[in-house]
Amino acid sequence: PVSDFPRMAGLSWQLIAVLCIANAHAGNKFLWLSDIHFDPFYDVKGSSCSDQIAGTDEYGQYGCDSPLSLVKATLQAAKALIPNPDFVLVTGDSMRHSGDKTPVPDAQRLDVLEDVLRNVTTQLELEFGHVTRLHAPASEAHHVVIDSIGNNDVVPDYAMTSNVLARIADAWSDDVSDEEFADLKAGGYMARNVTEHLTVISLNTVMYSVKVDLSADDPFGQFAWLKTQLATVKESGRSAYIVGHIPPVLDSYYTSPKLPKALWEQAYVDTYYSALRPYDDVIKAQLFGHLHKNGYRSATMQGLKSPVLLTAAVTPNYGNNPTFRIVEYDANTGALLNCQVYATDAEELDTEVDFQLAYDHNTLLNFSLTSSGIDSYAYTLATDPDSLTTFEDTVRQSGNNHAQKVHNASEWYCLLTSTSVAAFSTCMQCRLPCFAFSTVLFVYLLSDAASTTSPTTSLTSPTTSSTVSTISSPSTPINTPT
Repeated sequence: PVSDFPRMAGLSWQLIAVLCIANAHAGNKFLWLSDIHFDPFYDVKGSSCSDQIAGTDEYGQYGCDSPLSLVKATLQAAKALIPNPDFVLVTGDSMRHSGDKTPVPDAQRLDVLEDVLRNVTTQLELEFGHVTRLHAPASEAHHVVIDSIGNNDVVPDYAMTSNVLARIADAWSDDVSDEEFADLKAGGYMARNVTEHLTVISLNTVMYSVKVDLSADDPFGQFAWLKTQLATVKESGRSAYIVGHIPPVLDSYYTSPKLPKALWEQAYVDTYYSALRPYDDVIKAQLFGHLHKNGYRSATMQGLKSPVLLTAAVTPNYGNNPTFRIVEYDANTGALLNCQVYATDAEELDTEVDFQLAYDHNTLLNFSLTSSGIDSYAYTLATDPDSLTTFEDTVRQSGNNHAQKVHNASEWYCLLTSTSVAAFSTCMQCRLPCFAFSTVLFVYLLSDAASTTSPTTSLTSPTTSSTVSTISSPSTPINTPT
């Protein structure tokens, strides 16, 4: 349960303060949701619940994907906190899990997929408007919601075919431009100028998954397209966010002494970072979902300053407490300034949806939202037991309770800083001394600290002394996913 969330009766002065702050900075904020997993068959046999039994609780329950009532309540709660976001980012998986097992004939399952994607978009429009946002130049406008394709947004899961892409493009056709529609149909990607200075580049990262075998160096030509988009961003003096569903990171759902699994084929990870590296100065963030929990990853070892951030899910499936986040950013540079994570207790969904502030990044964690900031925080986790406890509790309570894996200090350090299984393995063998040195060196070379908010704990001055003996042996995991 989200037992430590502040509980407030009525419209208390604390809630009024939160609303006032949100409205005061709405021009520099966006709403971020992921893994909504709307299940139109929630309350009937054939649902996404365990054993496909019908869900019974009004707003959803653990082990089941989101009923429409939860989708609506989540968006209404977000609307109350940020009524006019600069844009709404949805990083994939609007469709329930196992779309190929919906209780309809096989020939109708793509119709169900298209209806679900269109329905979720409709719900977003009801709260945030179908209107477009204008920005300079005045002739340029954009729709509020920008989506990414998730591995469950195709039927069957992870299937990446031209026919499925065409159906997805049709489902989103009312909310994309002609150019965006063509790009979606061609490969499931699109780019949009969401403010005068910021472009969001939405990638179809499902094609790079280890569960997909497309046997191509550049499937659907997306890497070539990405380079073109980044060149345009740089030439126009803009900044960019790279967004998608499956992140190019290691999966933290693993049990020691096993190694974590990569989510992308490593060749695609390498190609991806090679494409980004020449444009490091304009890329301000890489934003993904998929893992159903909040997380941070550094790209320092790939020579990038931009952080990789992961957000938790709306669905209460896999032990999730339904979650969304509000992200504050610099309107001129695109740099991430802060994020606030809101969650509701999934164990109370039988009677209510009560989103509360789970944590404010700057207040609780207080490190810069850059790769060097994550490096610094990873070192703090590895050397300060109190910080590690706070991190574990925060991840567990704000988005992933029952499915949380508990790792030891060195595991978290290596997870946050490694971009391949080989690097993770080397990190664990080497432990802190050599990797801490290499991280400090990379941070120094990137010279990022001078242009970002200084982390609370520096790499050279950890809260407690760094010795290998302080790092415990691998933990025994608890509360494994369903």
